[in-house]
Amino acid sequence: MEKQYAGICGITQEELQTNFQPDIQVLADEQNVTYFEALTALKQWYDGYLFHQAGEEMYNPYSLLSAFAKKEIKSYWFSTGTPTFLVNFLKEAHYFIPALDGKVELNETGLETYRAVAQDAVPILFQAGYLTIKEYIKDLRLYRLGFPNDEVRYGFWENLLPAYSGLTFSQTGVWIGRFVQDIRKGDVNSFMERMQSIISGIPYDNLMAENLKLREQNYQTAVYLIFALMGPFVQTEIHCYSSAATDGDGSTQQRCFGGAETRSQNYTRMYSFDDATGRADCVVTTVDAVYIFEFKLNGNGTAGDAIAQIQKQNYAAQYKANGKKIVLIGSSFDEKTRTIKEWAIANV
Repeated sequence: MEKQYAGICGITQEELQTNFQPDIQVLADEQNVTYFEALTALKQWYDGYLFHQAGEEMYNPYSLLSAFAKKEIKSYWFSTGTPTFLVNFLKEAHYFIPALDGKVELNETGLETYRAVAQDAVPILFQAGYLTIKEYIKDLRLYRLGFPNDEVRYGFWENLLPAYSGLTFSQTGVWIGRFVQDIRKGDVNSFMERMQSIISGIPYDNLMAENLKLREQNYQTAVYLIFALMGPFVQTEIHCYSSAATDGDGSTQQRCFGGAETRSQNYTRMYSFDDATGRADCVVTTVDAVYIFEFKLNGNGTAGDAIAQIQKQNYAAQYKANGKKIVLIGSSFDEKTRTIKEWAIANV
């Protein structure tokens, strides 16, 4: 965390463009893109590591050099190992996963913690390189953390999805590909049937009925990860809101779905889908259509109620200018059957 050493473990933007210009051009030619497009893709996939708030973002040398050697931009870092321990740690702590993508804050003490403390996995994620500094809030001495780049973001999500579904790791990419194919074809029913199948396979986790909100959190996390992993192939938006309340002891109490909560002395935000956002839960945009999804959890309404909410709140208004077909999808969840109960489809 010392500024003088912040640039010792990576490659800076200047070093990349000064010393690797021929490699970038070879990569661009191989991928049939321009030099600038290749440079932009390299930054999106491998840059973003920040080891001091006043430092410079760094590229991952291993992934960058692997991309040059293989002349292909893809995930290389996760081939060196899988974060099984961290995945299990997050799940056991009931941590709400969307917070990891740039929505969690740590103070300096938390940032320098090396121990795995119950329900406090974020410092370990930072120390292991899965999260990095995105912003330093000077007056509060807080660090906002998030994934450094797409390689880590999608690699970590891909490792997380099996823990929150009935899928194996080897099945994850295949199923995400099928979701993308369904939505590109406009086959919403196949998309939702596939979603229903995955949700029904979510492990029960031996949570009692009084922990219904924690079970709902697992369902919602699975839905979030499916849409998030579609991101490299279609344009997706997943809308969340934050809420936090401080206990008398100075720790932060974070709630999801009005009930599930975690506590930590160091990190301060938790995010979840909620009607209060004024936006739909998920939006997927393809070449010719926009799909607006609204999910109702147990007891929160029917699929028809979800459609009515989209219409009443006029979620589609911001997408009408592009001239694409707009499709509304509302779904409800049945806790007794532990899967999506029904869905409804409407056109704007």
